[in-house]
Amino acid sequence: MIRARTEAAGILWLVVCMATPTLGDGGSQALERQLSDLQKAFSFFKQELEATRQDKEKLAVENQRLKQQISRLQRRVRELESGARMRRRRTEKAVVAELQQKVVELQDELRARER
Repeated sequence: MIRARTEAAGILWLVVCMATPTLGDGGSQALERQLSDLQKAFSFFKQELEATRQDKEKLAVENQRLKQQISRLQRRVRELESGARMRRRRTEKAVVAELQQKVVELQDELRARER
């Protein structure tokens, strides 16, 4: 989404910049219209860049939250594994396996977001 938004804004900016000013058929009015178009495109481009920056910040916060959650789950898995080995309880081993699966899912989600 961020890449598509940035690319669209960049393409619009290039199209407007490629329009060469003409002095025929109205002269200064044509230049004023082109200047107005450039200003609109520049404004749009700035808004899109700001929106992209905000999206990146939100993703960074969410990624940090996921990393913390993964760390907590991994720590809990280690604690449960050590307790399960000592007591050899099947229920604790099942909980450990479930938590390990959750860690893998969160890591996959984090990798997908970072691409």
